[in-house]
Amino acid sequence: MASTGHRSVVVTGDGAFGWPDRAPYDRIIATCRLDTVPPALIQQLTDTGFLLAPLGNALARIHRTGERTAQGRYLPGGAFFMPLRRSLGDGIPHRRPRPAHR
Repeated sequence: MASTGHRSVVVTGDGAFGWPDRAPYDRIIATCRLDTVPPALIQQLTDTGFLLAPLGNALARIHRTGERTAQGRYLPGGAFFMPLRRSLGDGIPHRRPRPAHR
């Protein structure tokens, strides 16, 4: 990526919140299964952008149609991914304490 003038950025947190700091995005690709589409992901798309996500057990391409609305279609074939795990907090990642040494 560096040779093309790009640099990678790694963000940790609750994926349902997206990453508003650099929004709007032309493309958002979810690499975990969604049972519903988080509103933040739709809101962070450009007017012509789309979200590609495993929705249920199918891969969906979803286009933003308004501030809080979207529509899309399922693509052929299945999509089986780990589900999005929501935290009960505010999106800040939480770490488990280290186990005690025996």
